[in-house]
Amino acid sequence: MTYNGRLQELFHEYERQLGKPGTLHDAIDWGLANGKIVKPDVDPKAVLIRDMRNALRAETCVDDDGREYRTNAAVTFTKGGGVQESFWASVDLKTTPHEFLEEHLSQRRKGIVDDCVKYKADLDHCNNTHRDMKQLPLMLDFTDDVAERESAIAAAQDKKDAA
Repeated sequence: MTYNGRLQELFHEYERQLGKPGTLHDAIDWGLANGKIVKPDVDPKAVLIRDMRNALRAETCVDDDGREYRTNAAVTFTKGGGVQESFWASVDLKTTPHEFLEEHLSQRRKGIVDDCVKYKADLDHCNNTHRDMKQLPLMLDFTDDVAERESAIAAAQDKKDAA
């Protein structure tokens, strides 16, 4: 069984034991206390790479028009042997190639579409499993949601500027 499979199995066993939704922190504590898992030996470089990836994803700036944007872009590719790797670059550097930014945004859009496909499958499954409950609607047009969020951000910025 894969590492992910073992973690999934552990969570579901914990969930059955608990009988209600639970936190991952509590599931890990339960697994450690009951000998279901052991603390892993961790490669420090892998931890640093993960932490840097998360830090770069989280870094934002605000442009002259008041838009908060992600400062860094990543393009993911698969090396020989199936190992995934990513090139990273600042979106603000003039030396970052246009093709790189185009691929980054294309991969981000593909990720959103993948999430929407999974969301629809999840929603369809929940509706089919719980036919006795009110059916949940599928709404994939985010135009109004984005406009509403942008409006709230602009209002907050105007309030901040007025202070």
